[in-house]
Amino acid sequence: MASSTTLDHLKTVITPELLTLSLKAHLGHSRTTPINYYTYISGMFTGEPSVSPEVLKSHTWPALLALSRFPGGPASLTPDLLVKNFLPSPDDPAFPDAALGLVLLIDQGPRSFCNAHGDSPTDVRYTDGFFGSVALRLTRWLLLDEENGKGLPEHLRPNAWPRWEECGVSADYYVLARFMFGAPLVHSEDAAAQRQARQYTEDLRCWVEQRYGVSDPYCDTENPLGRALMDDESVYGFANMAMGMIKGDIPDKSQIKDKDDQGNPLMGVAEGFFVLGLLFDVHLPLLAKFGRYPYRNGALGRVHTPEEEAWMAGQDMFKELPDDLRRRIREDVEQNRWSPLGGESS
Repeated sequence: MASSTTLDHLKTVITPELLTLSLKAHLGHSRTTPINYYTYISGMFTGEPSVSPEVLKSHTWPALLALSRFPGGPASLTPDLLVKNFLPSPDDPAFPDAALGLVLLIDQGPRSFCNAHGDSPTDVRYTDGFFGSVALRLTRWLLLDEENGKGLPEHLRPNAWPRWEECGVSADYYVLARFMFGAPLVHSEDAAAQRQARQYTEDLRCWVEQRYGVSDPYCDTENPLGRALMDDESVYGFANMAMGMIKGDIPDKSQIKDKDDQGNPLMGVAEGFFVLGLLFDVHLPLLAKFGRYPYRNGALGRVHTPEEEAWMAGQDMFKELPDDLRRRIREDVEQNRWSPLGGESS
């Protein structure tokens, strides 16, 4: 039987070094010089990692295990507990980096290491069924001043540009950091989070447009890519965009005029962010249609509606889990239990 985790044990595995490693793994780019956004975007799903997956897992997995075994489940892992015990003071210059590292650990770590393969395939449920709710509450507390005024005042929020600027961070890096802060909002199926995700993306889009004096081309109804992916009647926008990025079709190299010193496509921060903003936006028609992400149904113990079955059959990005695994997870959900992350402890 898996043993419970104490707060003291959590503090031994969720360290400043781990938060720094999590940040480096997902934003392993220069903090002070221009970033080629083509390289970043084209490598999001298929690129070489900034940190060895083995090294990252060796530090991330013990933290995920400890969090999964904390008494009270995800509801007990409150923003107050996480911020108080694992982050520096909000007015500390190191706070934005550490806060983003913690968000990435909880939101992105499970997406890398809680999967449907290996000896404990039910781990896949933890990504959105357990850690997703923890990441969402933490993100709201850090960025949105949620829960009747609780959370951080605007000038202390770790996604505020002045906080990064005063540390000498470039706008190129800041846009990536602020983009990644918003991921838990987009990943959530909660209706309020969906509205917040839309506003969060739009706020950053406006910041980029005003700073660089350009307009997002994908907001133009005449733009063919934006129109195809954001058409409310086309609920395959996210699946198609993700598959296009994996295949190397998005961003379209033929439409990029600038080149770097090696002759590779070169995208600046504004041009690059508009693609990233579109990646966030294309989630919304799917949620508007179904109120949830159908491709998660198996991992969360849910049964497809006939419409969701048709959606799954109409795309190539997301595969169904094996029937026996879906039944195991469904039984856990129906009996209000969690198969231990990583299997039974020895």
